[in-house]
Amino acid sequence: HNKSNDDETNQSKASVPPVIDIHRNLASNQAISRRNRIFRIMPADVESNAASRQNPVSNPYSDNQSRILSVWHPVNVLKRCMYMGLSLYGLHYFKVYDAVMHSEDVHHGWFKFGLAVSSAMLMVKAYVELYSGKILKQKVEYENFRQSTHLVMALLALSSISFHIALWPKYGSKSLFIMTLVGVAIINFCMIMPTEVQNLVAFAAFTFLLQEYN
Repeated sequence: HNKSNDDETNQSKASVPPVIDIHRNLASNQAISRRNRIFRIMPADVESNAASRQNPVSNPYSDNQSRILSVWHPVNVLKRCMYMGLSLYGLHYFKVYDAVMHSEDVHHGWFKFGLAVSSAMLMVKAYVELYSGKILKQKVEYENFRQSTHLVMALLALSSISFHIALWPKYGSKSLFIMTLVGVAIINFCMIMPTEVQNLVAFAAFTFLLQEYN
């Protein structure tokens, strides 16, 4: 009788581990299932929260453009015109136009070289924006015009150096400030005007400058 009781006790002990293993497996599977559900839900929750938040910074690369002023907004136009006006006043104050046209202190050889490089840069700009962009309906972006972009950057650097060398004998270190004024005026003009107007004004300005330059 004692032997039979021992056998039953041993059998009950032997049967416990499989039951425990089953419960452990069930608990592990449930934990994995809950974790998978959490990871499946998290991206959607993150995206919905990001979409629901207001964009506090006027980031031009953000999809939320509601806080960015349009190009022709009165505040934007007034600001650009103010920058251009201040730049043109500075150029008038230093009498840059008279110096370029008549001063013997200006290195006119380098200035003519800068004009030639600038003309080539404007030709590339007009080709990309007007011919490729407007006529061929290609999207004007860096991925489509890498070589043209690099060429314009190189021509811009070369023309800037040429104009600095040309103006240095007349203005010395002030030529850096003068070229900065020229850049500010051009950049703000391009930021409010469409590409057709930009290229038309550039062509007219260069034609007038080449006729008057002696």
